[in-house]
Amino acid sequence: MNEDTMNKRIARMLDIPKAIEDVSKRINALRAERRTLERKIESTEAAVRVAMMNSMDYGQAKNAEERNAVYRMKLDSSSDWIKHKDRMDSLVTGLEKHTSERDVLEHERKSLKAALEREYAAIIERCLTDEKLARAVSGSVRAEA
Repeated sequence: MNEDTMNKRIARMLDIPKAIEDVSKRINALRAERRTLERKIESTEAAVRVAMMNSMDYGQAKNAEERNAVYRMKLDSSSDWIKHKDRMDSLVTGLEKHTSERDVLEHERKSLKAALEREYAAIIERCLTDEKLARAVSGSVRAEA
């Protein structure tokens, strides 16, 4: 491997932790927003459930299945609940994307580390071999003198 390629690998290896940190911050922000949104969804669902219990449709429902159908219908007609659910879907997609991106960066970091370790091992081995050859040659030159 030439020196330019090795320098590029080293530079990339040094850049990856910052990239991982940036992605991790985005993941944490999305998770925090998701937790807030989950509380809003629960609140909206509770409000819809209370309103549903006071409605005529609920009183006419004969069993749990019909009551659940009425509840679902009321939820689907709630614009806040729909908006929150759509945002939740978007957050989940974003979390999956950023988590995947972080995994790719981690894999790249490990691959670069292994490649650089192999290169450094080869350099050290060449240096040791060169030193042994230098000793052997200097010993031969002294023996002849």
